[in-house]
Amino acid sequence: MLGPHDVMLAAAGAYPPGVVLMEPAIGSATSGWDVRVPDLVAALTRTGCRVVALAGRHDGPMLGAMIMAGALGAVPKSAPLETLLTVVAAVAGHQLVMSGGDRARWLDDYARYCWRVEVRSGHVRRLSPRELQVLRLLATGHRAAVISRVLSISLSTVRTQISSLLAKLEVASQLEAVAFFHDAIADAGSIAPDRRPSEP
Repeated sequence: MLGPHDVMLAAAGAYPPGVVLMEPAIGSATSGWDVRVPDLVAALTRTGCRVVALAGRHDGPMLGAMIMAGALGAVPKSAPLETLLTVVAAVAGHQLVMSGGDRARWLDDYARYCWRVEVRSGHVRRLSPRELQVLRLLATGHRAAVISRVLSISLSTVRTQISSLLAKLEVASQLEAVAFFHDAIADAGSIAPDRRPSEP
């Protein structure tokens, strides 16, 4: 069965290569679509399409990933129709719509995001299987006494596990550990593209 990624590529393939306006959130959990946006950008670019991101206020790292994967620039979703048409015409005419400085800024933002993802991932990999179990239970709102009963271990062992996982994650509190865990889960759907940056 074809996934949304394949369906979109097939739909794009029914037309001659042109300008594709893509919303970064198309692959988000809230969209219900299981699409790795940077991979889709790279695939469309390989077919000759010229991709421009429709940027929202919170799309920062994804915009960098899209540009890394071959998108030629970004235009705010809130831009007037006239601006959008101007950008589409420029891209269709093979004109630059993003300065070298803007491109470098987006790629730098994305590189910092990837570094944070790697740091979080490395910290989580330090946890033992039991510490990870305890952290998962903390993240779902369980207190130490309940975790003790759920895992059939003593309360003092749970407290030792919590102290150990706080040290390994380099956080000062259980709340910070839970926030760290949720960030790491979000990182699991990493937005890293599958290829190196391409020049515009």
